[in-house]
This record gives sequence, C-alpha cells and structure tokens, in this order.
Amino acid sequence: MIFEPVPPYWPSHFRVKFATGAWEQAQCAALRRQVFCTEQTIFADDDRDVVDDHAIPIAALSMVGVAADAVVGTVRI
Repeated sequence: MIFEPVPPYWPSHFRVKFATGAWEQAQCAALRRQVFCTEQTIFADDDRDVVDDHAIPIAALSMVGVAADAVVGTVRI
C-alpha cells in the first residue's frame, strides 16, 4: 500500500578501522563517555586517563552505502 509506514533504517554493513580522522576520534571519545560516565556511572565526568595520550582508537562504523554514518563501537589499543 502506498501509505504504509517506512521501517527505520538498520545498517547491515559495518567497517572496523583505526580512528584516523578528527570526526572518528571525537565520536569514539563521545561513545566511551556515554557508556562509562552516563550509562554505567563508573566515572563522574570523563573517562580519559594517561593511556589515552598514546593509545590508538579503533572504531566500528555503521555504513550507509560507502559512507560512514556513525561510530557504533570503539576500543583503544
């Protein structure tokens, strides 16, 4: 039918890579802050520590076609 609701978009492709761009690094930091500070309340304001000064962030990106849409996971090594 022409008036049926459109289902929400759920990305089916993801890309895991080093977070090299400023946008990716900022989104990784925001996701960590959301999880550790807001959801789990492990830290009060910020989860950064001395390891972040030399750690390499890795980002899991949801993809829309060939373009990254959002950081949906992160880890630092």
